[in-house]
Amino acid sequence: MVLSLIKHCINRYGIEEVESWYFEIGFEEKLQCNKLKIEDYFKLYEKVVLEIKNISENIKVGGISITSQTILDSYYLEEFLKYCNLNSVPLDFYLFANFL
Repeated sequence: MVLSLIKHCINRYGIEEVESWYFEIGFEEKLQCNKLKIEDYFKLYEKVVLEIKNISENIKVGGISITSQTILDSYYLEEFLKYCNLNSVPLDFYLFANFL
């Protein structure tokens, strides 16, 4: 589904425009209640980002939005960065939102 969306956007707006966008492969902590563990997200992110990069290396893809509370309560960001580094998984950005 993600690849269909990317291809649709390229056909509609052109590759140069789409390469200027940022695509996030998100993870919602509440999904853990539905049996999606953070390690599953890492594998999902890896699969999706590699498929997107096969379309164009210049499409910006990132993941695991974090908040200041996430940093205080969990190890997600550190583990995600380790996973990407150890497995040579592309990571162009990650989102940080400071909600007070």
